[in-house]
Amino acid sequence: MSELASHISSVENSHPDAAIIVLGDFNHTNLSTELPNYHQQVTCPSRGNNTLDHCYTPLKEAYRASAGAPLGKSDHAMLLLIPKYKQKLKSSETPIKSSRSWSTEAIEKLCGCFTVRATPAKLRFASHNAVRRKVTSPHSK
Repeated sequence: MSELASHISSVENSHPDAAIIVLGDFNHTNLSTELPNYHQQVTCPSRGNNTLDHCYTPLKEAYRASAGAPLGKSDHAMLLLIPKYKQKLKSSETPIKSSRSWSTEAIEKLCGCFTVRATPAKLRFASHNAVRRKVTSPHSK
């Protein structure tokens, strides 16, 4: 069991954002003792009155398990795991971003801070357009 736990830890370190699910017929063992951050998702019996087939994830209560009929000649029930959690994107708040448009007066004051050999009309037009492009550009930060 420690070899499996070591391999899972290696995968976690290599792919920190991956959704890791560990499934198997564990009989008389429990992966939670080796990996305390993993939680057993199967709560229903999978063979007779026993829960031998396990599903471990780092998310507590991430799935609702339901047992079905055995497949073929197997003596284990098929398990259906239905997600109970929301995606991170759907569970986090939408960030609010705002931008301001500079007034003509503010642009003129800003232009007055720079010493340039251009005529005031050319400077005002060029600065106004540059600021407007920067503020309205979808790639500006």
